[in-house]
Amino acid sequence: MKKTALLSLLFYGLAASAASLGCGSAPEQESVSSGDDALRAHAHAPIPEVLQYVGAYEGGGTVSALELRRDGTFTATIDGARCSGRYEGPHAPTTAVKIAFIAHGEAFSATVPEWSEKQRLVVTRAGHVETVTSAWKAGSEQICDDSGGAWTDDDPDPATGLYCVCASPLQYIPSLGGCTR
Repeated sequence: MKKTALLSLLFYGLAASAASLGCGSAPEQESVSSGDDALRAHAHAPIPEVLQYVGAYEGGGTVSALELRRDGTFTATIDGARCSGRYEGPHAPTTAVKIAFIAHGEAFSATVPEWSEKQRLVVTRAGHVETVTSAWKAGSEQICDDSGGAWTDDDPDPATGLYCVCASPLQYIPSLGGCTR
């Protein structure tokens, strides 16, 4: 009976330790949550206002890489460990976009700061704040016009929250060149 109780405690202790592993808790070659199909099953495509931030970002801190995908999933390298999960943003256009990232055993968030030439996200994880930056240019009137979109000038389109309106079924994704399929 004592041996069974000891083994049970050991098992639950190991299970609790494994469950606490999240982004940044494993060596770089190991991917804690990349095989977690449950996270991907709950992912859904973001609204157009969030979709415009899809793309790859790089950082110089604990978050060295972050990629948002069109289907609502992401991959990241945090503290040298590669992980993946899903992200969610607002369900309707808003003036302050906040994105929640959910991975097995961990969650963190990002906000979109004021416009700059390169797209940036301000990531908050475990009380630490840092900025990741895209290699591509942030959305602009030129990117919109060059891809066949209509720029709305001073006010965003109330239906999408975007300053660039694309003909249906195109979507505005600056990292892919503007209005795209």
